[in-house]
Amino acid sequence: MEIKKRQKDTNKSDYGRIALVGGSAGMAGSIYMASLSALRAGGGLVYSIIPETIGLIMQIKSLENIVKVLPCENDKLTESAVTILEDYLDKMDVVVIGPGMGKDEKNIDLIRAVLKTDKPVLIDADGLNSIHDLKLLKRELAYKTVLTPHPLEFSRLTGYSVREIKENPQEIGKEFSKQTGTILVLKGNKTLVIKADEVYINNTGNPGMATAGTGDCLSGIIGAFLYKRDTYQAAKLGVYVHGLAGDLAAKDKGEDGMIASDLIDYLPYAIKECKEK
Repeated sequence: MEIKKRQKDTNKSDYGRIALVGGSAGMAGSIYMASLSALRAGGGLVYSIIPETIGLIMQIKSLENIVKVLPCENDKLTESAVTILEDYLDKMDVVVIGPGMGKDEKNIDLIRAVLKTDKPVLIDADGLNSIHDLKLLKRELAYKTVLTPHPLEFSRLTGYSVREIKENPQEIGKEFSKQTGTILVLKGNKTLVIKADEVYINNTGNPGMATAGTGDCLSGIIGAFLYKRDTYQAAKLGVYVHGLAGDLAAKDKGEDGMIASDLIDYLPYAIKECKEK
């Protein structure tokens, strides 16, 4: 898979404003790693939109990503959080929602607000776990939403058991993609990317990536690639580059001691390998 060379006369705005919505108390690392992955994957301006309960720790950790907070009261998002998010999203090009969101009752309202936009959207992790009615996913422009569940999250969405999903992932995935009008990234060994009847089977990655946070990295990578790309192509490219970064990390460090931040460190080298000659 190839990534085009950058033109000389460009600036950060030419590479997209990528919004990542998520995080909660104890889960700041998820949204931080997703944000850093979006930057390492080429996002021009990356915004971490988080509850103010983790605002201080994110400000301390963050250098290149821009931190925006949503108001909280008693550690819960307030009624005004949705309106403030909508204002933030007005200037964004791509939205990723879910990493580290936790179980705040306002999560579903944030997801609804994101899906009302005309922007490419990726939903992951607690964002997926907040969805209980698949009708919510239907948008006027089909296949502009990417979902990135692992088998247990996909089981919660579909009602199929994890065993059934693992035994017949392609057919169940095709059925789901057509029903919802979404791009499905079904994570696992040989991750699948499905758009209706089209199926891509990924061949990069290794067992060292079976560690906390690698899914957050994938969300950020695909989020960056969604800017000015077809959603299906962006999802395929993101999955491939994510696995390739993991393979490069494993080659140097071995599989057993790998952690998610290793993938972020190796992302530039993975992208360099995919650069258009």
